Amino acid sequence: MKILLLEDSVIVAKLLASLLKSRGYEVIEAVSVAQAMDHLVEADIAILDYQLPDGNGLDVARELRRRKPSAYLILLTARGHSITEREARRAGIDQYLEKPVEPETILGIVEVHSKQAAA
Repeated sequence: MKILLLEDSVIVAKLLASLLKSRGYEVIEAVSVAQAMDHLVEADIAILDYQLPDGNGLDVARELRRRKPSAYLILLTARGHSITEREARRAGIDQYLEKPVEPETILGIVEVHSKQAAA
């Protein structure tokens, strides 16, 4: 199972990537929308930060949903952003999480989806 991790915070990205890799997932790390767009068709799961230097995670979600409809999409957003869960769902997001989020919460969501996808 390949996971696209789009996060511009180096600390958060390294923590999540390390945790996911320790559980056997292949993690493709991206720090910008442009980088993420190069890896869309590879992703089975995408963990997308909302606010990025060159756009937002919803831009990636819409394109990923178009190119690979079966991908499971998780959006991470800081509290206080103007994006609502309803808007995120319209963009194709499956799971909407407000930061701060415990890494184990994200891992749990990934593991549940991985098991469902394998069944």
